[in-house]
Amino acid sequence: MDITGKSILITSFTTFIETLTKKLTEKLLEKEIYPEQREKICEVIIAIKSANEATRKFIKSDGYKPNTDLTILWRDCLRKAVVANVNEGLEDYLYHKADFWGNPQQWLDNPSAMELVPKLKDLNNKCDMLLQILKK
Repeated sequence: MDITGKSILITSFTTFIETLTKKLTEKLLEKEIYPEQREKICEVIIAIKSANEATRKFIKSDGYKPNTDLTILWRDCLRKAVVANVNEGLEDYLYHKADFWGNPQQWLDNPSAMELVPKLKDLNNKCDMLLQILKK
């Protein structure tokens, strides 16, 4: 596939994700959130934000080397998202993010596999979506 084709594919995929996120946010905002679930969602947001900060710091200092600590952090985020019953694809994101840090080079060498690994800004957007749920 040529560069133009890849660019169109990536743009289409990005547009799809943005549209899906907007629809999922609207759907989630319609749900009634109980106090115990609110606390669990808050724990998910805090865990993801903490993992994001640790990941950015690691990348800045060491690049993309395997990092067991990051794998554990992202798996903890996954566990908290499952407990909070957030769904909406977040669990898949977190699962792949944890796997990525087990062997980043294997993922980086396979561009199609990298589409499964969310960018840190995408996870921040998910946190923003979850925060909107807590505000209602």
